[in-house]
Amino acid sequence: MSCIFAALLVSALLLPAAQARSNCCSVLSSQLPGNVFWPNDPLYVQEAESSFWYSVNLVSDAVKLLERGDCKFSVRGGGHMPNRGAANIDDGILIAMTKLDELSFQEDYVSVGAGLRWGPVFDFLATRGLAVVGGRVGIVGVPGLILGCGLSTFSGNRGFACDNVKQIQIVTAGGRVVDASQDSNSDLFWALKGGSNNFGIVTRFDLYTYSDSNIYTALQSLEMKHWDEVAAAINNFITLSSEDSIADKMAIAPKLQWVVNQTPEILLPLTSTLLPAPNDGWSNKKGPGLVLPPGLVDFADLPFTKNASTGMYTTTISENLKKISIASGLRYELRVMSFRSSVEILIALRKVFEEEFASVFADVLGFSGVMEIQPITKRNIRQGYARGGNALGAVLTNSWLNAADDELAFAAGQRVVDRMQALAREQGLYDSFLFLNDAGVGQNPIATYGNNSISKLNQVKQKYDEMGTFERLLPGGFKIPKV
Repeated sequence: MSCIFAALLVSALLLPAAQARSNCCSVLSSQLPGNVFWPNDPLYVQEAESSFWYSVNLVSDAVKLLERGDCKFSVRGGGHMPNRGAANIDDGILIAMTKLDELSFQEDYVSVGAGLRWGPVFDFLATRGLAVVGGRVGIVGVPGLILGCGLSTFSGNRGFACDNVKQIQIVTAGGRVVDASQDSNSDLFWALKGGSNNFGIVTRFDLYTYSDSNIYTALQSLEMKHWDEVAAAINNFITLSSEDSIADKMAIAPKLQWVVNQTPEILLPLTSTLLPAPNDGWSNKKGPGLVLPPGLVDFADLPFTKNASTGMYTTTISENLKKISIASGLRYELRVMSFRSSVEILIALRKVFEEEFASVFADVLGFSGVMEIQPITKRNIRQGYARGGNALGAVLTNSWLNAADDELAFAAGQRVVDRMQALAREQGLYDSFLFLNDAGVGQNPIATYGNNSISKLNQVKQKYDEMGTFERLLPGGFKIPKV
């Protein structure tokens, strides 16, 4: 038997023998009447698309009931992690926070409900000429990004998304509502910035706002044969970003992209939060309409095949997010790896990518593979320490159509990661760190945080969840290993 708890938007997909789980649905239905929907209700069918109202007190009541019934559950915010079990559950109750949609502006921060996605957040702030350090894709959920640290267009000079949070409201074990900040419950505040779903259900984020909502951007593409030139430009950008405060205001995310029914290509999004101005010393290598600051200059002479945005242009984060989409209805896999940059290893990346995926395209219907380089600079890390610290590559994103091809697709992705990690070790460039937001099934990112951080995370977990509610009853996502 299955049910949806609409005020929290809770659904349970139950096996016939799972009588205990069915009892959980019945308890929720009796204790919170009008908020539970069963499979024959149209609202249950619409679960993936619908929104419902609720409050932090209702979340608190639900946690108490789930603990009392020893009911397994999962939590989904706006939607971020596609990994199986991360934000869904087969034999339990799904708490989907799709209508905790508060958006209220304060003097230097905005309060954001945990059911929101980044598009509406940036739209709300754009009317005031403001922005936050948030997601780069509008349909990505707010909580998943922040609780995994979160890379942003603004990360070069403002750090991770989690480093720009003023306060977090969370429902912990026992249904206790806690406000965590650098000044109150600071240990929990630290743990939530990279600690994922291990400490409770977040209901609200208070995010610092900034006036730099405009960006200078373009999306370019190149033939695969020019990857060596792109690799040299990427490596120089990463080096300069560690030494040059101006380069910190730039963002790049080069992608090797092999999409079904399309010629393999390189996609090169270029973004600057430093806008062009007369006599500022920026290089103008390509004439009017393409003025590039240091850090992006090396990209100007690359042989682009097309210019999707007709040169560098000024826009807002809000408008730019509307141009970035992710196809729905597909099966997705994420995998991440980390290594120190060199031209040689970036060149090798393309070779491994093409070799491993060549056969998969013939065998897996609708298969698409994307390898994205995501530089994490020294300044990213420094910003984290300045705001209480955070628990802290290359990202592989594959998609395909049919569940029958899961094994083939997963195996291809794993081979790419295994080969790249082996090459990085051979060249002395391997880094064990795995960025949680982009980690996949079978990877264990929290285990790469280091023994000191893992020990501290366990202490915080013991303090706020002594009975292990969010370890025993919330099986999905990445868990904190024992030291």
